[in-house]
Amino acid sequence: MTTPIDQVPAHLREIAQAVVAEAAADERMLAVVAGGSIATGTSDEYSDLDLVLVCTPEGQAACLAEAKTFAGRLGTLLTSFTGEHVGEPRLLIALYGPPLLHVDLKFVTPDDLRRRVEDGLVLWRRDDTVDTTPGGAAQWPQPDPQWIEDRFWGWTHYIGVKIARGELFEAIEAWARCVRPRSRRSLSTVVRRNRPVYGGWRRWPRSLCRSCARPWRRRTATTACGP
Repeated sequence: MTTPIDQVPAHLREIAQAVVAEAAADERMLAVVAGGSIATGTSDEYSDLDLVLVCTPEGQAACLAEAKTFAGRLGTLLTSFTGEHVGEPRLLIALYGPPLLHVDLKFVTPDDLRRRVEDGLVLWRRDDTVDTTPGGAAQWPQPDPQWIEDRFWGWTHYIGVKIARGELFEAIEAWARCVRPRSRRSLSTVVRRNRPVYGGWRRWPRSLCRSCARPWRRRTATTACGP
């Protein structure tokens, strides 16, 4: 009989099992939930491990304070740091190896699940807290399409000029700073009605319908490089 842990890619399964074992030994932890590509069934041999550790309300702060110690018990920890740079102080980003494995550990309370952006795969639960926590469907914050439209083509023209001038690193920086985080993922959220595309730029055109992707490619090419 298959179990939820069997849905974790083979290269991540051992460390996922270690997380479950450590969580089960800590009475402050109520569940381990996998997110990202594992939850959507799109993981591959390059996927990282995105885990949400649901803690008791009274124990979450202490669990978060001890996050690095917790991570150190899972395997050979090379480095770890918290996620303030992505606006998520409850997140610990950890790198293990060899072999090199990227693991994200986010420590939340049951109440935080009310404001979740995805429905993850429950790898382990102590009780039915995850199932009984009130709240509607998972929902990504919805962008303002007009805000994007007002800026997107100006940004694209700016990048096109940088490319024409040979200022390729300027173009890459502008794309990474402006278009990629603020428009591309936001537009994919609008088109798909719920969540942005997982897997970065490489998967975005394939994840949208062809009728949406083709005009986008044509319009971008015309705006950036001329007819």
